[in-house]
Amino acid sequence: MGERLEMLREMVADDPDDLLARLLLGRELLAEGDASGAAEHLGRYVQRFDGDKGAALGAYAEALCRLDREADARAALAEGIGNAQQHRHQGLVAQLEAQLADLG
Repeated sequence: MGERLEMLREMVADDPDDLLARLLLGRELLAEGDASGAAEHLGRYVQRFDGDKGAALGAYAEALCRLDREADARAALAEGIGNAQQHRHQGLVAQLEAQLADLG
């Protein structure tokens, strides 16, 4: 386990309400191939954070896809597209739409 991953785990353990730490830990776990851990932390982030979270929803959807939770991934992507549109992130909208199209 990498030093960065261990530090992020400690940050979340010390303060479970630290949403930034959860986001970073979820992304790191996804990069390491731990889709279940990533879905847990990214899911908590997107449920609790109220704001610009389209990219986080895309990462969450990726973790859900890796867990064969396609319906949940589609819902996360739809929410992410709406969030990205609300925050005027047109490039992200296109990326999330492509990710959704890839699900078939």
